[in-house]
Parts: sequence; C-alpha cells; structure tokens
Amino acid sequence: MNNFEANSTPLTELQRRFVAEYLIDANASAAAKRAGSSAQNLASAGHSFLQVPAVRDALELRQDEMQQKLQINQERILTEIVNIAFFDPGPLWAAGIRGPRDLAALPKSIRSAIVGWTWDREGNFIPKLADKGKALDQLARFTGLYNDRLDVTVTDGLAERVARAKARSSPGESFAKARSSPGESFAKARFSPGKELAKARSSAGESFVKGRSSPDESKADNPVEMPLDE
Repeated sequence: MNNFEANSTPLTELQRRFVAEYLIDANASAAAKRAGSSAQNLASAGHSFLQVPAVRDALELRQDEMQQKLQINQERILTEIVNIAFFDPGPLWAAGIRGPRDLAALPKSIRSAIVGWTWDREGNFIPKLADKGKALDQLARFTGLYNDRLDVTVTDGLAERVARAKARSSPGESFAKARSSPGESFAKARFSPGKELAKARSSAGESFVKGRSSPDESKADNPVEMPLDE
C-alpha cells in the first residue's frame, strides 16, 4: 500500500491495475481490458473507472511523481519546441554529416530538431528533421500571437443599427420590385388580347343570335294586316 492509499479510500486490485495500465497510454478502454475487466463494453468500463474519485486521485498522484522523476516541466517542453522552431539547417550540412555517429558532435539545439535518419539509393546519409512549421505554430499559440477570440465592441445604439440595416435593404427591395413590374406588365399584355378576342367573339355571337330571332319577334309583335276581298 502506497502513501496515497494510506491517506484515502483504498483501491481494489482491479482499480490498481487499471491505474498502472492507464499511465502507459492514457487509453481508458485498453487499460480496462489489460487490467482484466470482464465488462462487455470496455469503453463504458474505462469511463466508469475514471469516475471513481480514488482512481482519479491515484492517477494524478502517479502522474506528478513521474513528471518529477523524468523532469518533465513546462520550461523543458518549451525549450525543445523553440529548438525545432528556430532550427537553422546550415550548420548541419556544413558539418558534413556522414552517419549517425557524426550527430553526437552537433550542439544539443541542433540535435533536438533531428528525429531520425535514412539513406538514399546512392548510400548518402539523410537526417530527418522535425516539423518546423508545426513548432512555430505551437509557439505562436502559446504566446497568443493568433487572436482566435473575436472581440466585438458595440458603440452605436440598437435603433441606429436597425435604421442602417433598413437603409441597406431598401435599394435591394426597390430593385426587386423594378424587376418584377415589367414581368407583370408583360403578363398582362399577353393575356389582354385573349380576353378582348373572347369578348369580341361573344358579342358577335350574341348579335348573330339576335339577328336570327328579331324577324320572328317583329312579326309576332307587329302582325301584318292583309286586305280582304270585297
């Protein structure tokens, strides 16, 4: 039992194994499986482990111990990022590096930017360098060079902003009306002759009907008197 368990809720054997496995890769599901969890849903099991206060406290304590032992701190991390970000390849090529052993003679600031090596088809030694652009991006974000926040300062009243918005929208509305008016007039012009033709045909039909019926109606209203033979 360590100092943490002596001063807090003791961990079960399964929880202790989970803590040890989780510190390897920070993968809760994989840690639950390696710890011997019998749960069918390992993702849910890993999440459940992390919800236990004693488990979280144990993980935090162990992480702090490991950082102190490995001397992992903010200053050291930033130093490595700076070495990569501001790496100058000139001295590396000037040194005439022919193999891995030659890297040992390089300054620490240069070696920090080398992440590996290979050989080309002709047998030449080719050092592999870290991503300089990514390191610069990390430093820019750390120093706040990128202003990712949107600062909005309102100096005008709501009424003034609404009035300006209406003024901006008015020309567009007028233009829309102007575009639609010719179309409406054209539509009316296209349909009007049809209506007039229908009216003309209807009038002609009515006149023709009246023309046929008028003589008979006149005879009925005004009978002709025929003289009788004396």
